[in-house]
Amino acid sequence: MVELARQYFNFGRADDAQTTVTVQVADGREVLEQSPPSTYDLVMVDLSVAGFVDENACSDLRRVLRPGGVC
Repeated sequence: MVELARQYFNFGRADDAQTTVTVQVADGREVLEQSPPSTYDLVMVDLSVAGFVDENACSDLRRVLRPGGVC
């Protein structure tokens, strides 16, 4: 997923020196459960993983996104 984002969306190649991109390649459910509220501006999820998106995952996504964050 990261390589596709880099290839097609210029992900991780910010021209702005003040932009910081941190990539975590991990079990998304664990990352969401362990992340404090309002941690992320952007969360990218591989929806091909069966059973990832359920009511709990959606609730955790809302919780970890900063105001104005995008998933």
